[in-house]
Amino acid sequence: MGKYTNVCSLEEPKQIDFDLDTIFIRHNIKHVEIEVKGEKIKKYFYTEIQMSLMEYLEYLQKETMKSQQSQDDMILDNAYRAAVLELNNQSVL
Repeated sequence: MGKYTNVCSLEEPKQIDFDLDTIFIRHNIKHVEIEVKGEKIKKYFYTEIQMSLMEYLEYLQKETMKSQQSQDDMILDNAYRAAVLELNNQSVL
């Protein structure tokens, strides 16, 4: 997989863009208006990574696994909190 690069563009970028054999993923997109000779110009700054279709599919699989793990962690954390509250309520009675 490629590495992230910082990019500046006059056109508003898409978060995910596809070329013939390259996928571009963009993060932290921010726009700034600057004035040049009395004219306002919008510039977009963002970080971008380029990858092949196979790399993108692997990336999606990893992101899906991370998301599932986060959901599992939240469920376990909520179950633990509920058990602690139940134990606390029983000890008060």
